[in-house]
Amino acid sequence: MARYKHISVDGKSVSEHRHVMAQHLGRPLTRAEVVHRKNEDKRDNRIENLELLSHQEHVDHHLTKHAKASACVVCASSFVPHKTKRARQQTCSWECRSALLARKCAKLTPEQVEEIRSRYAAGGILQRDLAAEYGVSKCTVLMVINGQSRRTRSAA
Repeated sequence: MARYKHISVDGKSVSEHRHVMAQHLGRPLTRAEVVHRKNEDKRDNRIENLELLSHQEHVDHHLTKHAKASACVVCASSFVPHKTKRARQQTCSWECRSALLARKCAKLTPEQVEEIRSRYAAGGILQRDLAAEYGVSKCTVLMVINGQSRRTRSAA
């Protein structure tokens, strides 16, 4: 299967996006001209989605948008993510990934846990209101109130 959609023009197979741009400009494209898709959908050849760039402009665009080096969100060290994971990889190692996941799962500080318990014991507040206020589920509030095990984060 071809990477890009091809059409037949005067008996020759041409890339549809290059043909659409050439028709829009009213002239043939040079080999040095690159037709870039703004939304990166290889099948979307509408003229409003296409832009004409030089080879260097195209390289610069992709190096800027998909930078090779990233900063780890846990330890702030610089790392190079795998080329297929650049858009979503946030950490430099498995250790930092584990720390990030633990941080995301642990929503409450020990101080917040005690505050929830005391406020609920004092009465006048519903579990659902506490859950909304602290950004956790009603189930988490119930577990905190009942003293069941829960994950907490440091009060940093």
